[in-house]
Amino acid sequence: MQRVTRYSLLFKQILHYTPKDHLERADILAALDASENLARSVNQATKESESRQKIEEIALIVDLQLPEENVNLDLFAPTRLLGNRLYIHEGPLVKNKSGRKIYCYLFNDLVLLVEPKLKPSNIISPKNTQYELYEKVISTFLIVAYTCE
Repeated sequence: MQRVTRYSLLFKQILHYTPKDHLERADILAALDASENLARSVNQATKESESRQKIEEIALIVDLQLPEENVNLDLFAPTRLLGNRLYIHEGPLVKNKSGRKIYCYLFNDLVLLVEPKLKPSNIISPKNTQYELYEKVISTFLIVAYTCE
């Protein structure tokens, strides 16, 4: 990966010292463009791979059973409008009035609010999850629409 990112720097340096009327200037510009495109595609693939790994980790520790629908949320399913689901950020939250501590997972299309499991689940599950959904899943489209009003 480091070598791929250094190609662009190398071609920029070569371009800097190449006279504007040099015959090979167009080829150097093309090589610079190709190296930048390659670096972008490698970065995007790395980001998607890391996101997929993080989603796999979340799916292992969170009970994704939707209580109102009696069905599991599939974090690996593609989003309706955005293609593959991407993990963006996570962190703890504390409710203002009650001081209750919950945890938030932010994806490109939804927000998961979870809390530690206090009681064992009635449903026998092959995986031993540590967290359960705090509330129903929140679509980020709803958040954007609400904040724009």
